[in-house]
Amino acid sequence: MKTDSSLTNEESTSSSSGSSGLLSEAHSRWPIVALGILLCGLAVYRFTLIGSGHFFWGDEDRYLVAEVFVDKFTDGEYRAAVGELFKCTCRPAFAAISVLPVLMQRHLGPLLGLMPGTLESYDIVSAFNVLVSLGVTLCVWGVARAWLRCGWYALLVAMVFSLLSYSNVWIRHLMPYGESLAMFLGALWLLSSGFRSERQLRWRVVAAGALSALGYTCYPGHYGFVLLNAGVVLLAVPRRVWSGLLFGVAAAAVVAAFEVLAWYADTSFIAETLATTSIHATAHQGWPAEAYVFPLLYLRDVEGAIGIVLLALFAGFVVLRLWRTDAHLPPAARAGFVAVLACFVLHASLAVLLGKTRFYGRLVGMYLPFVTCGAVMFLAHIGSRRMRRLGVMGLATTSLICFVPFAMRYAQVVYPGDFLAQVMTDLGRGVTYPPESLLAHAGKMPDRTAEGADPELVNAVDPSPLGSKALVHWASHEEARTSGARFIGVNLKYLFYIWEKDHRFTPPDNYRVVAEAPHPCQLQATVYELYRPWERRRLLSRPYTMRVYERVDRQVIATRHASLNR
Repeated sequence: MKTDSSLTNEESTSSSSGSSGLLSEAHSRWPIVALGILLCGLAVYRFTLIGSGHFFWGDEDRYLVAEVFVDKFTDGEYRAAVGELFKCTCRPAFAAISVLPVLMQRHLGPLLGLMPGTLESYDIVSAFNVLVSLGVTLCVWGVARAWLRCGWYALLVAMVFSLLSYSNVWIRHLMPYGESLAMFLGALWLLSSGFRSERQLRWRVVAAGALSALGYTCYPGHYGFVLLNAGVVLLAVPRRVWSGLLFGVAAAAVVAAFEVLAWYADTSFIAETLATTSIHATAHQGWPAEAYVFPLLYLRDVEGAIGIVLLALFAGFVVLRLWRTDAHLPPAARAGFVAVLACFVLHASLAVLLGKTRFYGRLVGMYLPFVTCGAVMFLAHIGSRRMRRLGVMGLATTSLICFVPFAMRYAQVVYPGDFLAQVMTDLGRGVTYPPESLLAHAGKMPDRTAEGADPELVNAVDPSPLGSKALVHWASHEEARTSGARFIGVNLKYLFYIWEKDHRFTPPDNYRVVAEAPHPCQLQATVYELYRPWERRRLLSRPYTMRVYERVDRQVIATRHASLNR
């Protein structure tokens, strides 16, 4: 194979000038072994999370598009099946990827005793999420290994990132964030690993462009990663202009392929994306004025002590780069940090200055691998060998200490769908609710709601802002009080609207509470999704609970409280 000297020279410069490692790891397999142990440990923990939480978030109903796709494709309705992919709101790649867990549900579910159409059957989808999350960890390790030139430091980056709250709170839910992050980080890994020949350069740049486009079509909110990877190509990859063109053509080819599929289904992916871009779609949620500081608040309040430590170390890394030119970084690392800071400033400026974007916890996630990597890079360049060892041990210990209380609390979180199903089981009722029955979205078929499956139940909702009534199919407080239904459910949903005045539900005199549990919206990681600062404070300061009331004037059942907060 013909080798280009300019390519090998750049790679050897990066390798020889890399960070001084904790240990001499020349040809050592121990970092790889340790990575395998880390992945196994993460898998064991994360598989304990899969049994609850499905369809808590409204956007989880987009997963159902893949189910309809499989049904129509199996029936030979190919055009209609392809059309379903584009009903996933600018996320056709997520719908396409979700076909795999759908097939796993339908073929493995019966073998595991999981009834189709029940919440439990979606445990298989969460198990698929576990595998995706392990892929994210592997890609974080790969990027860190390429940037730090030391497997042990890369292992520390992967471990700290994987033990953050953010890396674990989406396992239970049918969301595209993991798939999107894995593709973007995989593309960055390809661009950061050096090039030994022109041929390798070409295929890696093409693959990175395609993966970046697929990541965007999984979750458009990570649009900044497309810019980040493009920046790395233009700033750090050899043959910059030619490589940039290859990257752009590969990304455009993926978008064009989806557009052709959309034409086949009589729609347009590009037109839909331009009309409902995720940058604008949720601009009525969150608070634009805090965009510049939102990631700092998230790390402080959600991640706790480890978040504060990472912020401090990352700030030290930035200062180190400004004042110590001898602290060499590989070209891809330099370009990556410059690009990620530029993406952050762009997104925050669009929010603060134009009100076009917002920051949410799920968007902060794309920056966390870089914050973690920068923090470890700072430790790799300071002081003596002994000081670096102490720094690494301190960071690893802090990460573990912060993870334990999070894991203990997160294991106790109860979600509305699981809560309602368990309450009815405890009351001796054999009701099977549709998995997405507690999502209050316009267009939901009546027989897919909780009330459609259980005529004896009515769910109360808080008043909604003017213009948002179409999102709600449940009864108002007054309608629930006068309905005469045997059961009244309260707060069995995501708490979208937190008003300044209390709208606490007061049941009629002939109703009593049969079950109550803390609401999952009081979890720190949850309050940093969608909510404004004063709504976050209100959620954390008030004891919001999920409740089920039962009428006691007929068919009285033995009174007992179902303690589901376990």
